[in-house]
Amino acid sequence: MANALAASVFLFVGCGDDDEPTPVPNPDAYVAVDLGLSSGTLWAEYNVGAHRPEEAGQLFAWAETSAKTDYTWVSYSHCEGSSEDFTRYCTSAKNGIADGQREVFADDDAATVQWGAPWRMPTRVEMDELRTQCKWTVDTVCGTQGLRVVGRNGNSIFLPATGYRESAERVGAETSGFYWTSGLAANDSLAYSLYFFSRPSVESTERFLGKAIRAVRSAE
Repeated sequence: MANALAASVFLFVGCGDDDEPTPVPNPDAYVAVDLGLSSGTLWAEYNVGAHRPEEAGQLFAWAETSAKTDYTWVSYSHCEGSSEDFTRYCTSAKNGIADGQREVFADDDAATVQWGAPWRMPTRVEMDELRTQCKWTVDTVCGTQGLRVVGRNGNSIFLPATGYRESAERVGAETSGFYWTSGLAANDSLAYSLYFFSRPSVESTERFLGKAIRAVRSAE
């Protein structure tokens, strides 16, 4: 492991008599696990919003940085209520304001916003690398089902079955895992994510759905 295990902490700066302290994420508070991947990418020990590997953490719509209670196009922050009126991350003018952006900006990346740079969401390529270069087996940690991901060097991470949220409903929480990548799919309304039941795959699904994020960082 690249870092020693540390508690999730926040630093506080900028305090005046009438000012609330501004929380600043401490990226060194989180464990980076080296799985021996070709790219050298390091994967976090647990999900964004979690405190232990078996916790699902927070579920986010794609390119949003906080959890919420309702996940629909109407509540999605990067459109005007439908998949035909995008205001950000749009490649075709027929779908909204075309900016051509296919990867999440840092200010829309929940991992970067909540944990601090260099933590970020994994790209589709990095998620595919994790899927193809590691051994995946069904595992249970503290009563939570999920998959154990073992790298070529013998180090491992545990991905809990998180389920996902659509509207206010939680789906598949005890059986399936759903983890966003930072990449927009060919269709502007879709983004790439990891899905698993017993075996992992990368698929494209609607951006408004609430899914987990497992952060990554590049090797130093």
